[in-house]
Amino acid sequence: MNVLVPDLPIMNSVPLGQSDRYEYFAERECKIFIEAYTCGGKILVHGTPNQANLINENYEMTLNHEANSHLVGTLTLKPGTYYFAVKSIFASHSSGDIAETTYIIKVQEFPANEAVPYEFFFQP
Repeated sequence: MNVLVPDLPIMNSVPLGQSDRYEYFAERECKIFIEAYTCGGKILVHGTPNQANLINENYEMTLNHEANSHLVGTLTLKPGTYYFAVKSIFASHSSGDIAETTYIIKVQEFPANEAVPYEFFFQP
């Protein structure tokens, strides 16, 4: 499992129909802003505070604002460990015989009582 670190973008490729899994640790109550960009293809990003739910694909959190190849969302977290899955649902290129989606994911952390700048532009 990969670790999401604030302000550190991760570039990865995931085979069509499969998921990459990530772990994020919130030291205190906070808001996180997650951005995911695809380079062709389409992904879904889901999260859960429960590792068993990650394995069973039973998610409580979903990024739900999409603009072209840009997926964004803000989540309010309590202290603890959270798990995220990035699932490829459409692939526009292949690596050998495997269709896959290439993406970049980045997390930014903000104090829980602070507005996240993107909220001024994207209203749910």
